[in-house]
Amino acid sequence: MLAEDASLPLTVGGTEAEKQPAPGWGDIEIWFLSDFKVQVRVRDRTCAQNYAEMGFADRRSKHGEPRPNRAWHTLRNLAESRGIIHDATKADKDWPKVEKRMQEIRRELRSHFRIQGDPLPFVSGTGYRALFRIGCSPSFPT
Repeated sequence: MLAEDASLPLTVGGTEAEKQPAPGWGDIEIWFLSDFKVQVRVRDRTCAQNYAEMGFADRRSKHGEPRPNRAWHTLRNLAESRGIIHDATKADKDWPKVEKRMQEIRRELRSHFRIQGDPLPFVSGTGYRALFRIGCSPSFPT
């Protein structure tokens, strides 16, 4: 989990006076490097992680090899849409499935970053909008 990763601490500094408060969703950036890997930035700390490290592995693996789950694919669609999913055409075939994927993404991101609150609120007239920065790196094949 990211919170336990020494390269991306949730607090910064050695003493209590030097520590920064825990990050909020606005301090998080997720950039897709490939279909399976992202670069995660929390304030000034950066690391690369794959879907399994972020909690998006499909528990139903074939031949023992985990694959990304549907929520990961929706997260990638969110990145390709620059943080907004306003209809079901790109994200999935029907809106209830999009809503289910958003619930799964919220759960995994809260667990991974240990940040409370809704990282993907639904905004009337806009759709689901990420409170963190998300996108695709220039090397990502879109």
